[in-house]
Amino acid sequence: MARTETDAQRRGRLNRSRGNAIERWVCAQLGIKRVGMFGGKADGGDRDDWMSVQVKSGTAFPTRIWDLLQSIPERGGQLRAVVHVTARGSGQGRDSLISMKLEDFIEWFGSSHSSSQSEQTEEQ
Repeated sequence: MARTETDAQRRGRLNRSRGNAIERWVCAQLGIKRVGMFGGKADGGDRDDWMSVQVKSGTAFPTRIWDLLQSIPERGGQLRAVVHVTARGSGQGRDSLISMKLEDFIEWFGSSHSSSQSEQTEEQ
């Protein structure tokens, strides 16, 4: 007798497939190797890649940050970004992150690193 897949199993399988596809897309866009299938903390970026990334998708998308980013006027030749900073108190230091559109990041940084990496590989 064949086992049938439950709705929850099907959703889980499809969500995992979607997440894997997004990881592959992001890594391809950044010109880095996908390593998420090996079970480490990073989803993309091998030891010899120019960066290492963790990819998140789904309902955790930070709409508030996206709205803040979209509220910054576009000016030719400028990157738009939102900087997040913690304020833990006097003498406690700060943690900070920067968020920007992936397309903008790739336009500024992705192709130059990807092409220089390719050139280094060709020279070896």
